[in-house]
Amino acid sequence: MTRGRASRPTWNNYVRWFHTERPGITEAVLTHCHHNGQTPYEWLTDTSTRDATVIDLACGSAPTRHQFGQRWFGIDASTDELAVAGPDTAGRAVAGDLARLPFPDASFEQAICSMALMIIDPLPVALAEIHRVLRPGAELRILLPTNNPLTPGDRLRCARLAFALGTSRLFPPTSFNHPSDSPLRRARFTVRSDERARFVYRIESGDDADLLIDSLYLPTPSQQHIAAAHRVATRWVGHEIGVPLRRIVASATPSSRRE
Repeated sequence: MTRGRASRPTWNNYVRWFHTERPGITEAVLTHCHHNGQTPYEWLTDTSTRDATVIDLACGSAPTRHQFGQRWFGIDASTDELAVAGPDTAGRAVAGDLARLPFPDASFEQAICSMALMIIDPLPVALAEIHRVLRPGAELRILLPTNNPLTPGDRLRCARLAFALGTSRLFPPTSFNHPSDSPLRRARFTVRSDERARFVYRIESGDDADLLIDSLYLPTPSQQHIAAAHRVATRWVGHEIGVPLRRIVASATPSSRRE
């Protein structure tokens, strides 16, 4: 987000509009990003147990479905995103709210969530529901935007974009940056690992530049600011920009399933 998060109804309405107007855009950008030969989706799941029954939370256009086969199930609030996912997800991807997951207790052996938990509101309710549908000790894997690692060139480009947009940040703020009061800990998850990596997004055309800007959640900048950001990014054709991402792996604390 930009200058502080908007009110809850305004923010949630913006997120719904964004995914109605631009279904599949997050997958389009992230599959264009690479680190050590992996896309962010491959990095998120590269040590997953392949025979686990997995729920992909806020699955969007379902970019991880091929990595798990028939053991993959998805849920997303946007029917437009699910339509992009394609017919091979029929019967395995449903429309629904993370705050009211339509699954029985202890249904899944693993959960994954890519680039979504930083925009979910209210987050504590969603995390409680995620915990409920996981089996005791089951794993939750989360992909989030972060601030590091970046090169000096990356920081300069990010600063230029932020200036063009009239904002101080390019991504929504996340409460996951406060380990002493982590929403995962409060939801009875134990963090097993917390890693960061710099992915490279290569801007090979004006379309790549436009795609990058259009993929950002920007509810408050004016159309003039957004147009300025498009002009800035278009100047970088033939260059790259770093996309810093964070992978958190946590497990559901078994003793907390029933109070």
